[in-house]
Amino acid sequence: MITYNYEIETYQREVAVSSYMETCVDIPKFTGYCRQCPHYRKNWACPPFDFSVEKLWHSYETLRLSAKKMIVPPELTDRTYEKDAFKEICSNLLVPMKQALLSELMALEAKTPDSLVLSMGTCDACIQCTRLNKKPCRSPDRCRHSIESLGGDLSKTIEHYFKEKLIWPKEGQLPEYFFLLGGLLIK
Repeated sequence: MITYNYEIETYQREVAVSSYMETCVDIPKFTGYCRQCPHYRKNWACPPFDFSVEKLWHSYETLRLSAKKMIVPPELTDRTYEKDAFKEICSNLLVPMKQALLSELMALEAKTPDSLVLSMGTCDACIQCTRLNKKPCRSPDRCRHSIESLGGDLSKTIEHYFKEKLIWPKEGQLPEYFFLLGGLLIK
């Protein structure tokens, strides 16, 4: 894996779950988006769930939002990439940042009684998820749902709570920055 020099900005904010749900959660809308994802029904961290997502949200009082913004170096944004090269460079940039943020959140969860980490994107704790074989999760200690899989709108969250804007990559071009957003639900 190639490493790059980049700048990281860190954002944190604690909000009441009830306020967050009013402002940024739309379970039917984001479940619909999840249906279009290749991980739908194939990963234990992804919908459909065997529990009520709304009840899960309501069983916690506070959401500690944690985000990292990676400023992509101009030498990487000034060019267009073929599909495979684009996927590889995105992976080289984002996987280490996702792992670092997830590690930070898991350490907080371990120190915070009655808390639950909300991860970034789908769970990748195992090479192949056991859900494909209709077997229980083999890594429940590491498998976590993402904010968006539970109906959270990442764009609204970042705009409302951090006064920033998500930008999406264009065909074969890296954006000026990437955001990763996770959280910790606290009872």
